[in-house]
Amino acid sequence: MLLTRGVSPDEARKKAAEAAEDTALRAVNQAIGRAVRHRNDWACICLADSRWEGERVRGKLAGWITGSVRGGSGFGDVVGKIGGFFRARRM
Repeated sequence: MLLTRGVSPDEARKKAAEAAEDTALRAVNQAIGRAVRHRNDWACICLADSRWEGERVRGKLAGWITGSVRGGSGFGDVVGKIGGFFRARRM
């Protein structure tokens, strides 16, 4: 429970939004972890939303995920990167 006694309404809203975002990102981290089950396993996961472009949100991903995050400038670019990802693993 989020306690807001002595906090302005604006600050309380910010704290509530932060708590909701943290809860959502915890679920995203868990979902990604289910796709990659062990060190030598791999998966391609697409997070198709402009909110992932921001460092604040991406910084809440697990450390082992952030080093592998790649952006794209459109559908064709993303599909090309996914193809490259799978081609690299086939070798």
